[in-house]
Amino acid sequence: MTSNPKPQENARSAISVDKRSGQDVLRGLRTNEVFVAIVGPAGSGSGTAAKILKAFLEENDFEVEIVKASVLSLTLPTCFREFHRARSERGVPG
Repeated sequence: MTSNPKPQENARSAISVDKRSGQDVLRGLRTNEVFVAIVGPAGSGSGTAAKILKAFLEENDFEVEIVKASVLSLTLPTCFREFHRARSERGVPG
């Protein structure tokens, strides 16, 4: 009679770990757009996490826009106006 491996052993063997640095991962994405969503209830730190991620991405030459979920509840034309207003305030051509 053979014994089956424990469920934890199967799970561990199925997980692959990417040991590249964040910068190396980003370099591999340079020709693609990147969309990241960070959501959480008020006071959970999602805004702080977004600011930290924004700084990291900007240090690696990505153009970053933080859009609050509350803005997404606006009508689509209003969202576009808000987006272009934010870009023009930063001096980035739209």
